[in-house]
Amino acid sequence: MRLASLDIHSSMGPDGLHPCLLRPISLTSVCCKTWERIIAKNLYEFLESNQILSADQFGFRQGRTVDDQLLLVYDDVTSWLDSGCVVDVVLFDFSKAFDVVCHTILIDKLRHIGVGGRLLDWISDFLTDRTMRVSVSGVFSASRPVLSGVPQGSVLGPLLFLIYINHIPSYIRSKCKFFADDLKLYMKIRHNATHPLAVDLSSLQKDIDNISRVAASWGLNFNPNKCVVIRCQRGSVDWTAVGSLQHYHLDNSDLSLADNHRDLGILVDNTLKFHAHIRATVNKAAGLANNLLKSTLCRSSDFMVTILKSHIRPILEFGSTVWNTGYLGDLRLLESVQRRWTKHIDGLADLSYTNRLKALNLYSVQGRFLRADLIKCWKIFHKQSVISPSDLFSVSPVTATRGHRFKLAKPHIYTECRRRFFSVRCIDHWNFLPDSVVGANTIEAFKQGLHLSLGELLFAHTE
Repeated sequence: MRLASLDIHSSMGPDGLHPCLLRPISLTSVCCKTWERIIAKNLYEFLESNQILSADQFGFRQGRTVDDQLLLVYDDVTSWLDSGCVVDVVLFDFSKAFDVVCHTILIDKLRHIGVGGRLLDWISDFLTDRTMRVSVSGVFSASRPVLSGVPQGSVLGPLLFLIYINHIPSYIRSKCKFFADDLKLYMKIRHNATHPLAVDLSSLQKDIDNISRVAASWGLNFNPNKCVVIRCQRGSVDWTAVGSLQHYHLDNSDLSLADNHRDLGILVDNTLKFHAHIRATVNKAAGLANNLLKSTLCRSSDFMVTILKSHIRPILEFGSTVWNTGYLGDLRLLESVQRRWTKHIDGLADLSYTNRLKALNLYSVQGRFLRADLIKCWKIFHKQSVISPSDLFSVSPVTATRGHRFKLAKPHIYTECRRRFFSVRCIDHWNFLPDSVVGANTIEAFKQGLHLSLGELLFAHTE
């Protein structure tokens, strides 16, 4: 089926989604989707085995998560801040990226990486001769040809888009990371007698210009109003010394300096304390908890714990390895959601929070954050993460007489944001674990070892 439909209904009026924000979804047949899965699987294996996809791309790839990308980015950022640099993070917003992919350029890119023959013919046929229509209250418009884009709602479309934008990192000098069409550049801005600010600022501006030029040549455009710069700095810097380079520009539009901005679902601020993100997370989780309490009658422990684990916890814990900076006020707020929820369970209202947790076999939110940190460490050391140990840590020499074989060296730290970041805050707890736990062969065995080794720490919480 080559027809995509865009369904517009009354809820998408002035107070809802604007029709311009909607995308047509291609409802391909079962037979077509089966072929897509076969082709996508083999094409993906070809790309990965030949290391064709950029290491900076994390979207639509197995074993690469939002947490992995953000940990790598903000480990660099906090490390540079700790060394006294200013860090500029540029967050780009593509305008309808999946819809404007040029079919001719995409086919050329596929041919360039070694895709040819009948497979290339099939993909070319899959992309072309498509039509779309708009539906308003069940009434359809006339069909129109689709001249560009990868079919949204298809199995193969996301992988084709990754191939389309794969070479962008080769045009820049700054560090960059992708998550599908979410792109960020970041660079340390040094400022000393031999290295004036203008050098790095100019270099980053050149990279912005190069990305804009290359993207435009491929038919991709950015929305300058949604592209922002987050400037992180330690202490005060005399920005007036660099004149017009104080701000960056994209396609003749100045990029705004933002105090905070969402980066892959995490509200990142220029202090890297994540207070605003935590407040927003607590408000969202608490609001959902209130709605669930109002709309349900059952208060049995099995029902309430199941709802907690399936609906509330995922909100509280998403990306916690990145933003859990451990400030006491934040921990109290986060804990308050689970504290209030467990108080509504039948027969437990008169127990203390700690005793409620033990009766339900639940860890505190604070305990689960600690557990998540250590699980991430285990995955890194046991090659179950795209992150390698050397990306975030320094391992102690093997001649050390105390500790386990994965013992981490503690760096000298000068800033609070670095001290509270994942790659530093987890060191003491990780080094405390026995060798039998950190050397566990499976994640389940490691989790069991954590329960025995950490004990009461998993139930600890800030009053």
